[in-house]
Amino acid sequence: MARAWRPSYSCNYVISDIFGNASSLEVLLNRIFPLRFSEDQKDVVIFLGNYVDIDENGCDVIEILIRIKQEYPNEVVFLRGAHDQMMLSAILAGEKDFNYWMENNGRSTIAGYLKKMESNASEYSIGFNRLKDLIPKSHIQFLQETDHFYILEDQYCLFNSGFNVKQPIRENRLDNFCFDTTSGRYVKNAIRNKTPIEFIDPYVFVCSSNPQGKEPFIHPRYMMLGGTSPSKLISLELNSMAMSAVNKNKTRIYNYNYDVVE
Repeated sequence: MARAWRPSYSCNYVISDIFGNASSLEVLLNRIFPLRFSEDQKDVVIFLGNYVDIDENGCDVIEILIRIKQEYPNEVVFLRGAHDQMMLSAILAGEKDFNYWMENNGRSTIAGYLKKMESNASEYSIGFNRLKDLIPKSHIQFLQETDHFYILEDQYCLFNSGFNVKQPIRENRLDNFCFDTTSGRYVKNAIRNKTPIEFIDPYVFVCSSNPQGKEPFIHPRYMMLGGTSPSKLISLELNSMAMSAVNKNKTRIYNYNYDVVE
């Protein structure tokens, strides 16, 4: 049964960067789930990626997401973030990619897997050749099956990082959606310089990447939800534009007020 607090309309929830904060993720999910399936109330959840690193509980985050995927195979979308791609490349490519992941907080994720195994080994003792023994195949498969971008109702285009604004979305390199932050910088520079914001595609763009931002940056055509994780997890419901947040190590969800930048 849907919970009493739910609105009467369908909800499209977007959850920004998680960065290993499994406990706050559980708090958010307890508010959103179970999803509704009726004809006039169909809920969708889109995760924008960056499930791992910074906090050490990325392994727990992936376990939670795998469970959700099994229960809601068609209603939940999992996008790939820069840190998810770095983790995948470290596992499947080689030492150069492993070292790059380590330079970007990957050791915190390794520490979490070791803790899960009740191992006394140091995360600094783990090299790239031991990752496949440490990380479950189901976790690797989950990351491999994440999408790079998602088009919602022909209105929204969602991704983790950004894209090349001089190309249509479907002509962008897939890695752009994980690593390219130029679209967000373009929007902020245009607002700063009071110049028109122009895109080839007609979508409203929603992402996590928020260059130099500490709080969500909301523009009618381009929304950047990152900047607060893992100390604070953010969820945005697109139909109502209501934003919610939960602080790390807290159990209370609160309405998160924001300004719309024109």
